[in-house]
Amino acid sequence: MSNQIRAIALFAVLLTGCGSHSLSREEATKLIASDPKFKVVRAIHLVSDYSTVTGLLVSSSCPMCEKLESLGYLTTETSGILGLSRKHVLTAKGKSASSGWIQKGGDAELGGTAWEVPVLERKIAGIQGISIDHNRATVVLTWAFQPIGDAGRDLYGANAQTAVSSTAEFGLFDTGWRLTSISDLGQ
Repeated sequence: MSNQIRAIALFAVLLTGCGSHSLSREEATKLIASDPKFKVVRAIHLVSDYSTVTGLLVSSSCPMCEKLESLGYLTTETSGILGLSRKHVLTAKGKSASSGWIQKGGDAELGGTAWEVPVLERKIAGIQGISIDHNRATVVLTWAFQPIGDAGRDLYGANAQTAVSSTAEFGLFDTGWRLTSISDLGQ
């Protein structure tokens, strides 16, 4: 009798596990959060303008430089006759924070360098609903930008930005659900 119970239990497990068309909120969240388009971070760009006499990291026309200087990430050094030659350099706080910054060409010692400073990333706030029609699913979600790194927190505060509603489309393949598109990412 115990073999019959085991056989019935095994059959029930196989029936419920095979061919399942359900897409859970947890699975949808995991698939969306791992999507390369969703994972793109917001960054500020610092660019040396070596056609002017400003120097190492950024030019005097960089609007974010004054903010970063006021937050203690950069300082301005002057030199030359009458102090007309200026350059922005990283402070100790800036050097510590810059480990996550991405150099985009040039040589930091020679000037002409561009930096990408990641400051915001998307975080899913919740799945509002899932609609499944055969092998397709539509998921409505909300997400918000969250500050990342010291510079992100200093520039935008510790809290998330305004929540955004997006729609994600999924397809059911032989290997499981796949994200096929997502809209309204606030690029």
